[in-house]
Amino acid sequence: MKILAIRLKNLASLAGEQVIDFTAEPLASAGLFAITGPTGAGKSTILDALCLALFGSTPRLDGASLLSKVPDGSDEIGSGDERNLLRRGCGSGYAEVDFVGVDGRRYRARWEVKRAREKIDGRLQASSQSLLDLDSEQLLASGKKREFKELLEARLGLTLAQFTRAVLLAQSEFSAFLKADDNERGTLLEKLTDTGLYSRLGQASFEAAKRTRESLAQLQQQLGGLQPLETEARQALEARHGEQQDALRSAQQQLKALEQQRQWLADLMRLQHERDTAQAQLQEAEAEQKNLADARRILALFEQLAPQRHRFIRQDELRQLLSRIEETLVRHQTAGERLQDRLAALEQGCQQAAMQLQSAEQAQREAEPRLAQARRDEERLQHLTADLAPIRQEAAQIEASHLDTEARLKQLNDRQQQGAQHLAELTAQLESSTGLQPLCAAWDGYRPRLQQAVQLAARLQQGRTELPGLEQRAQT
Repeated sequence: MKILAIRLKNLASLAGEQVIDFTAEPLASAGLFAITGPTGAGKSTILDALCLALFGSTPRLDGASLLSKVPDGSDEIGSGDERNLLRRGCGSGYAEVDFVGVDGRRYRARWEVKRAREKIDGRLQASSQSLLDLDSEQLLASGKKREFKELLEARLGLTLAQFTRAVLLAQSEFSAFLKADDNERGTLLEKLTDTGLYSRLGQASFEAAKRTRESLAQLQQQLGGLQPLETEARQALEARHGEQQDALRSAQQQLKALEQQRQWLADLMRLQHERDTAQAQLQEAEAEQKNLADARRILALFEQLAPQRHRFIRQDELRQLLSRIEETLVRHQTAGERLQDRLAALEQGCQQAAMQLQSAEQAQREAEPRLAQARRDEERLQHLTADLAPIRQEAAQIEASHLDTEARLKQLNDRQQQGAQHLAELTAQLESSTGLQPLCAAWDGYRPRLQQAVQLAARLQQGRTELPGLEQRAQT
């Protein structure tokens, strides 16, 4: 705990606001200093302010009678009441102390008293205390004295009794100390410094020493019947003890050497095991290298084949495309044949209808008397003519479809011839590199033909798109 500053206002013999800052010069570097001055100058008031701010009480009022009263305007207050320290003729006063707590943080403790409405003749109000954390500017306690006391004692590390014995020695206690005899001075020192504990410790140590002496006396009585050995016997035992100590040291050295050898042997076995493991791994790596020799050779051949690889892929693609074109051509030829048959049937029906019309017209000219029958034949002819019109229209459509199919077939034949020519060229190139054919089969096993599958899927989708139109035309 370290006091940083003391501030007070209107307390006892000090009027107005007073500030003592121990962190500013000249007090900051003064080291030891004294508070001096004539009687009534306010020396004790400074110490009273220190105690009031921290504990709300001061040793000056400890000796006051609990029954004695002092007048205060129209009222009376107890002579031991700390509010008596408020200077007469003042409406308010306070005591404030900045200090460093046991936790290393800075705090500000404040004690304050006021009269009603802060008037000189006002009635004294209850005093208040507060504790502020200066580092965080947080108000820790305000108003409740019990809470303030617990927090301050925890931050300060001292109670009022401990503070007055260890930090602030009351003037009355010091006077009694000077006038007392040795016994009374010792008692007073124990009271001021709380050293009664050391007296109790001294008594306890005296009792412990007494018990130890009694135990020693009992042990000496028990040893009364035992006689010490002769000098020669004792020397012989000591010599034997020395020999055994030498043997023990020699055995310990041998044990240390054996332990070192055992460690060396363990390290040797570990290193041999690591060597065997490394040799086994080396053998496995060499065997794996031998097993991969064929794969490396094939891979080298693949690298040689890489510039010609696209030609084999293109050859397979053209074969599949040619197969699809041939299938499409067969379907179109079959559809054309069906259309030819249907066209012939329709032409035959048209010829038959024309012949029937001619026969009906001739019958009408030749058989005028049979006009009624001719009229019926005419009506029938009209019906046949009405039936013939859609047949002729359908025949025209079939003829146009036939012409379109023939043109399509011609285009397919041209594409077939081009594909056959390209296939012949690829076949010639393939025959020139027949020695690489086994590598092509091996390549199919090592590398998926993903690109070929994608291209074939695209061409198949295009063929499926064109197929419905061709089938529809072929059916019509």
